Amino acid sequence: MVDLTTEERLVLFECLHRMCETERIAVSHPAEAVVIDKMAAQLERELTEPFEPSCPATLAAARDSVLDQYQELMVEDGWVSRVSLEQS
Repeated sequence: MVDLTTEERLVLFECLHRMCETERIAVSHPAEAVVIDKMAAQLERELTEPFEPSCPATLAAARDSVLDQYQELMVEDGWVSRVSLEQS
């Protein structure tokens, strides 16, 4: 479970909502990076998979599963299919 304050949840919501609306994965304020970093640190303490030798295969399977579940729920591909994976 990721634990965020009300302020952090608001910052994260705005960041994620903007990403969905603009189809551009990027932070627009340093506070967004702070919240993402906090979440990553919490996940790092909870997960064991990133430290296992099988992580690349486990991650690939998890990505496929998450995308398959998303696509089953969506009538159309939605914005996710239009996001550029090579953003700079």
